[in-house]
Amino acid sequence: MEIALPTDAIKGALHCAATKDVRYYLKGVHVRVTQEQFVYVESTDGSVAFQTRLNELAAPEIQGPFGIIIPLDIAKLAVKTKQPKMLLKSLPDGRYMLGDFAFSAVDGKFPDVDRVMLTRTSDVYSGELPVFDAEVLLQAQKALQAATDSKKTFALYHPKHATTSSAFLMAPRDTDFPRCVVMPIYRNKTA
Repeated sequence: MEIALPTDAIKGALHCAATKDVRYYLKGVHVRVTQEQFVYVESTDGSVAFQTRLNELAAPEIQGPFGIIIPLDIAKLAVKTKQPKMLLKSLPDGRYMLGDFAFSAVDGKFPDVDRVMLTRTSDVYSGELPVFDAEVLLQAQKALQAATDSKKTFALYHPKHATTSSAFLMAPRDTDFPRCVVMPIYRNKTA
């Protein structure tokens, strides 16, 4: 198995990965290949989730669904190399390489980030008014800026059915990926 991962995607994911959490499987960057051969790079710390989909499909010999959690420390070391792309490949002994760094994948089941990812909508927001932690919003913005390697303008979108969730989607104005979902810390009454 070999997948070329953009360094910017890993950088973006690092901003939303958990650093101090008892859920050890959140302390890493999840690389996922779907049955349709789409490659996703994801992370979450429980308050904010990051997801981007690569422009290129996985090679036909990589059969999805498949996922691997790259340990946080390995991902941090790999992005310091400043290469535009890093190769993620499997080794014969069951370990993996990310760029020049060998590692054992984090054992565990990464959360299904697709379940919390929202879709864009232009509906007027109605319902309870969500309140967000400013640090979490900044964390999402930094993740998106790192993943796009720019200072693009990012927009917030709310779910079509505001009563089911008051989380917001943050994404660049001109594309669907990368994207972050920001969870509220509490809700006020309707404004």
